Amino acid sequence: WYERAILRHTFRHAAHVTAVSGNLLDNIVLTVSAAASRPSTVVSNVVDPRLFSLKGQRPQDGKKRILHVSTIENKAKNIMGILRAIRQVAAQRTDFELNIVHDYPNGEAEQFVRDNGLSDIVRFLGQKKPADVAALLHQTDFFLLFSNYENQPCVLLEAFCTGTPAITTPVGGITEIADAGNAVLIPPGDEAQLVDKVNFMLDNSGEYNPMKIRDRVVKSSSPDVVGEKWMNIYRSLL
Repeated sequence: WYERAILRHTFRHAAHVTAVSGNLLDNIVLTVSAAASRPSTVVSNVVDPRLFSLKGQRPQDGKKRILHVSTIENKAKNIMGILRAIRQVAAQRTDFELNIVHDYPNGEAEQFVRDNGLSDIVRFLGQKKPADVAALLHQTDFFLLFSNYENQPCVLLEAFCTGTPAITTPVGGITEIADAGNAVLIPPGDEAQLVDKVNFMLDNSGEYNPMKIRDRVVKSSSPDVVGEKWMNIYRSLL
């Protein structure tokens, strides 16, 4: 009750409410009714198009590459669901690898990879700087995010900014940035669908138009665009 009282007080006195997705803004209003009476704007997260530049033609070395970037915390990111699906795909083909960039170690996930003989396919890379993530995306055929819940994932914006398509789930604000033009959307937790779509993307990710994928993100989430939205908000208040 104390936290809710603080929230009510805060939103009642807010001059303006912002959120990075319409989904988040809707849920703020559902949680704190006082927010409904305040002016509001959806302002995207930011991605730097200079750092996450459009990737060129990737050298064909016989390996398709998948990238996953997250905390690899299972409740939200469903890393174990990803690994179970990859185990099934690996039983059918071995022409790919999954690179995982993560903030913290996950002993259960690492043990699963060892126990199932996936060490040649799944690589845990640990923490990486943004420039390193951009370099990995330039070598990636498609991005993979199998989350149970999300807000507006910066990692998806970064992937799209390099022209990299994705497999992801329609949760949180993801459907506001991902559709058939840049991604394959599958229900959260549906590992059978994930197996099917990983196989599909391993064979067809090259059919997406990298420039169109990138242009959409640049128009919505580049520093100039987001900065102008913030300036307009402050001008309206002043």
